[in-house]
Amino acid sequence: MTFLCAWVLLCPCGAYAFLGDAPLIGVIAAGVLLLSTIIRRPIALTARTVVYSLTIASVGTVILDLLYPVDGDRFFMPLPTEIVFPFLITIGVCATFLPQTPQVLGTILTCSVCGLMIQGSCLNDPVNVRMVVETPPWTSRFFVFGIFLAVQMAAFLPLLNNAMPLARRPPSKRPRWAWRLAVWSFSSALLAALVVANCMLIVKYYRLVEAAADPFVQMLIGQRSRTVVFTGNVDLNRTISSDVTEHEKRIVLRVRSEQAPGYLRGFCYHAYSEGRWALADSASPLASSISVGGASRTFRHPGVDVDDGGARIDIFPSGDFRSDALLATGNTASVELIAAALLANHEGVLQPREWEEKGGYSLNAPAIEQRAAFNGAARPVSERDLQPYLRVPELLRQPLQQKAERIFAGAETGLDQVRRIESYMTSNFDYQPGVQLPAGQDPVIGFLDTAKAGHCELFASAAVLLLRTHGVPSRYVTGFVCLEAHPLDRHWIARTGDCHAWAEAYLRDEGRWVLVEPTPASGIPLGTDRTGVWDAVSESFRTLWTDVFANIKRGYFATAIIASLGGLGRGISWVFWYGPWYVAWPLLVVAVILLRRWRRPRRPKDAWVRELQRVRSRLEHFMARHHVHRQPWMTIGDFIRRIDDAKVPYGSELTALLTEYEALRYAPSPPSLETIDSYARRVAAWVSGH
Repeated sequence: MTFLCAWVLLCPCGAYAFLGDAPLIGVIAAGVLLLSTIIRRPIALTARTVVYSLTIASVGTVILDLLYPVDGDRFFMPLPTEIVFPFLITIGVCATFLPQTPQVLGTILTCSVCGLMIQGSCLNDPVNVRMVVETPPWTSRFFVFGIFLAVQMAAFLPLLNNAMPLARRPPSKRPRWAWRLAVWSFSSALLAALVVANCMLIVKYYRLVEAAADPFVQMLIGQRSRTVVFTGNVDLNRTISSDVTEHEKRIVLRVRSEQAPGYLRGFCYHAYSEGRWALADSASPLASSISVGGASRTFRHPGVDVDDGGARIDIFPSGDFRSDALLATGNTASVELIAAALLANHEGVLQPREWEEKGGYSLNAPAIEQRAAFNGAARPVSERDLQPYLRVPELLRQPLQQKAERIFAGAETGLDQVRRIESYMTSNFDYQPGVQLPAGQDPVIGFLDTAKAGHCELFASAAVLLLRTHGVPSRYVTGFVCLEAHPLDRHWIARTGDCHAWAEAYLRDEGRWVLVEPTPASGIPLGTDRTGVWDAVSESFRTLWTDVFANIKRGYFATAIIASLGGLGRGISWVFWYGPWYVAWPLLVVAVILLRRWRRPRRPKDAWVRELQRVRSRLEHFMARHHVHRQPWMTIGDFIRRIDDAKVPYGSELTALLTEYEALRYAPSPPSLETIDSYARRVAAWVSGH
């Protein structure tokens, strides 16, 4: 039986080795299954063993994902395949050490079938690095899945029969073993032929099948997830996509800090032409050192120092968020993350190389400034350095010059000029996404002269060009505004709708860059709480898991344990004090009452119960000599039916004795000692006589 269990569990592991490029999982499973086959005595099935099995599966899955990452995007699954599949297989492998009851066999079959179902969702033929296979037909996902499915079914049916035992016919009506072997061989061969034929047809006509199923797959993908991409391409000639407004509530960043981080810079631009902003080309790697955890590195901006008393901001991007640059505050001094290198240009744009996104990253700054601009301290800023931030296209200089003279008239200091442009933009223009600008005209001129309304990119671009026209060095910045409070304390959220654009201006009289916000208040993400009660609960658990997982990735195991315990404590306090306490407290009272009833000490078995069990054991030993065994999960009624099906000698007499035992054992009131003694003597005499 254990051999068949190992058989059905190794089939999905074999398919995963080809389709998921993860042969190590199969090797580990095969070794543990071999050990379970060697160990004859099963482990007792108790609540403790179930908890231990779940714990081993959870811990093993996390460790395996850390040390042996697998590309889960190969499969079309709503849950992460690299987590779900090892967890299922580990549960099934642990179950092989338990008694082979129908419940345990059902668990093993469920895990194996679900594991193979995951392989059926493979999107493309395997292109592997670890499990390199170049020989057809093993390069076809349909063939690989079909072969392992056929092999699994050969062991699945006998196990299913043991998990759901059916009444057997009397021995006299059973076919002989040769006939049974022939029927079984023919059925297996027919099943294998059907599976192979089906796989060959699918391989031959898979393009036709894919073309027919593609619309449905695309629809499901669109409903399941849309990846949010934050890139450095800025084109003011395009209107805001409907996908952005439709999914503006999707969470893209989860942040942990003492207070809201505010403006998080992503990309910074200096060159403008025909409605498009261009990034700086030059970037150099930052100096780094190994962090305390050993798995991550700390990268530092040159000339910027921060002591241990500075602010720390931990940022965890969501799984469906993609960005070419790290989101960071303007006064960030160092960044800790798992990456081979971190490139930075003179405008503060941070671009990681070979970055482990699941580990998140941490920012260290002297203090949390919600409106901080980037001020590089590598060397003093010269007029030559500021020249790129003063360039204005010649075709725009004349119309912008007239507006700039009117706006900045009387402004003496750089800070006064910044306040003037902010006041002018917010007072004379309206925030309105989706506005159509005049065709054949520069978007900034069309916004200032005709539309008088637009989105934040137009406000920021117009402010930058007007400042430059007046001789104030300025640059265009995009990123996110993170001000929304998370359900957990000291945590914050940034959503898709919090993506924003603003400007930075250089104040010559003060020698520093400052943030310029020209967009009206209606277009600035203000951190309004958009989380419902259920979303708050689910988001709290998701953030807690992300935090713990990121610390494990970076090697901070003690911090991960502390974070999990602290998050659990905060969750409990929220449920009983700040959340739905009117539901939580009554449920707690009911749970305590049920626990006390369950933990109430049971009375020791009476002498008459022990005597009846001794008599029953004598009958079971007698039946064992005739190869009829009573399993631990069988009731007396099940045992009687098995005796009837087996047609053993003296079956009717045994049935009568067991029926009498059942009536005595489960009588409404305890039987007298004389009745039990009489029954025990009759059983002893009957067993001795047979």
